[in-house]
Amino acid sequence: MFFFPVGCAGPMGMIPGGALEGPETSLTAAKFSADVFADEGGVIQLETRPADPYSVNLGARKIGGHVYVDPTEARAWYQHIQADDRVRIRFAGSDAIYAARAIAEEDASVVSQFTADRRVLRIEPRSN
Repeated sequence: MFFFPVGCAGPMGMIPGGALEGPETSLTAAKFSADVFADEGGVIQLETRPADPYSVNLGARKIGGHVYVDPTEARAWYQHIQADDRVRIRFAGSDAIYAARAIAEEDASVVSQFTADRRVLRIEPRSN
């Protein structure tokens, strides 16, 4: 079971929400993957479309020190990322929100670890 702050404008279960509310924190790439997402996988909240925020709860995986999500092409949030790769995320059990980018993964050794019909996106911290 996972818990996120109640009363935020973010997603509720499977229902998408708007902007994630909470303190925004910046981290280096090393600290982002090592300290914040120490497990091999878990649930995150992901906010897309900065001009009109749209957020969802989804599963993420950590491989080789990087955090990944694997949407199908039909997902609305994936369509938003194709237009603008800037995202914000919150890890389960945390109030902090991290500015990030969702970048298409091209390393075949990583992509092969996901279902073939999925797009693989690496979540990387961003400073702006």
